[in-house]
Amino acid sequence: MTSLVAERRESDGAVYRIGELAVLANISKRTVDYYTNLGLLQPKRSSSNYRYYDECDLEILQMIEQCKLLHMPLCEIKELVRNKREAPNAEQLFALTKDVNQRMQQLEQEMSLLISQINSLSEEEQHEVRQKLSVQGTTLLHSLLLLLPYKQEKN
Repeated sequence: MTSLVAERRESDGAVYRIGELAVLANISKRTVDYYTNLGLLQPKRSSSNYRYYDECDLEILQMIEQCKLLHMPLCEIKELVRNKREAPNAEQLFALTKDVNQRMQQLEQEMSLLISQINSLSEEEQHEVRQKLSVQGTTLLHSLLLLLPYKQEKN
């Protein structure tokens, strides 16, 4: 087994060669080849140039076959496949949410420090600092100020 196959089995689950995928999707190898040449399927290639398909490719094949049963034109099927590939999955959205939450926590800490520094200034200096903040910064500061008391009360 090539390292590509081993790597993909560890990270993504099952991988299939063209014949295996064709059997699972109940279509011919030639049809898999046709969809690959059209760009509907995007297999990974091993160092020996074998094509390896994954579960996503199997799902796409099943979707294509359902669309064909509905007599959907190939151009519309291509658009559906493109949209499916570009749509973030739940795992990607979870990772993105986690990243945003971490950045928000960091910003909250920075804002707390900034607020205490601003509050230590005279009223005139506070006014000058606040005027220099951008509209976006002011909006963010306002939002965080609204959130901070809530979080403190909650704890």
